[in-house]
Amino acid sequence: MAKKKKTAGTGHNSAPGPQLIGLIERIERTREEKKVCAEDEASIFAEAKAMGFDTKAIRRRLTERAMKPNEREEMEAIDDVYRHAIGMAKELPLFKAVGTMNVDTAARESVVAALLQLVPTNGEIHLVGGGLKIRMWRDEDGEARSEELLFQSNDQPI
Repeated sequence: MAKKKKTAGTGHNSAPGPQLIGLIERIERTREEKKVCAEDEASIFAEAKAMGFDTKAIRRRLTERAMKPNEREEMEAIDDVYRHAIGMAKELPLFKAVGTMNVDTAARESVVAALLQLVPTNGEIHLVGGGLKIRMWRDEDGEARSEELLFQSNDQPI
């Protein structure tokens, strides 16, 4: 006859019993703390609503603030494209910025920064508009670069 292996019990008098009870009690305390925090948050939202704030907008800002900057920018870009696709936006922000490039330095920098992300590995992008001509390419290390090209009156590069 084979001998049965003795295993440690898990009853309240066994060695792991007090550890298990301790873990369960810690989880219960944590759940109670979460409940209190949720109640506190709900009262803050009620206070904000009573003061005239839009709580849905506050929740969106909280979600955005919890994101990494690049995640937030990606989400905003996708939202803009979708709004445009379903007719909720008159013009994509990039197109709007292109229209003001010649008078708004920040818009020009924004457009160039957006287009630099699209520069192919073995190719260039040339942006001509608003009295500007900008060349964008990738260097030997793969970094996207840009330069403003100077043109003569006959529209040929100098």
